[in-house]
Amino acid sequence: MARRLIPLLLLAGMAWAGTPANSVEIQLPPGVDSAHFFARYVLAGQDFGGWVDARAGVRSYFIDTTVGQRPASEIRAILYAPGCAIQTLSAALAAGRSAFPFVCQPVRNVRIAGAIVRPGDFQGHQLTVQARYVLRWAASFLGVDLNMVTGIPVGDPIDVSADRPFAVSIPDLSSRGELEFQARERGTHDLLAWLVPDKPLPARADGGPVAFSLCAIRENWTVHDRYGFALRETTETAGDACARRF
Repeated sequence: MARRLIPLLLLAGMAWAGTPANSVEIQLPPGVDSAHFFARYVLAGQDFGGWVDARAGVRSYFIDTTVGQRPASEIRAILYAPGCAIQTLSAALAAGRSAFPFVCQPVRNVRIAGAIVRPGDFQGHQLTVQARYVLRWAASFLGVDLNMVTGIPVGDPIDVSADRPFAVSIPDLSSRGELEFQARERGTHDLLAWLVPDKPLPARADGGPVAFSLCAIRENWTVHDRYGFALRETTETAGDACARRF
């Protein structure tokens, strides 16, 4: 049965004492923001795997690598920290403890300026928008069901309204993932909609202002293009950003 593993945290200056007998230590370099560190991993013998629970002020994360009553033979993980490129980890494991460094390869930030020109049913709603990169390759790499989508939140959430332009600054991870924007109800954080551009975003996501439509959550949405927002139009969907997206 799939289960989510909760890693132990190694505070600065602490040793291996108190950690699981079988574990992987993910070591963070100085300057990396541990509060927004992202790690999605699967151990050999698991169908689902888990995530680390990010915490502030730590320099390492420990992942218990015991599956059932035995140590796992392999770990696969996707690692990310703000300001750094996405890193993958694929390693054979032996019984006991192993350590792997997270190497921060800096990436530049890009700025996206936009405005909601078609709010749909959300006129007057107070919304918070979060950018994220969707990693379509993650399921295959991790060896999980291809319907399991891995998304990495990037940049700070911003409050938006239908009558004002907005701008976000995010790391340029376009070579590894598809950029999308989620709109949530401010306060409750309930997912309400996606912000979908009327035209494809530039490949490097740093072009001129972008006009967005708010597309309400629907059942059976399917992304038709590997670039996420770069969608092919048909006669039926021309002029309808939401229909082109899903």
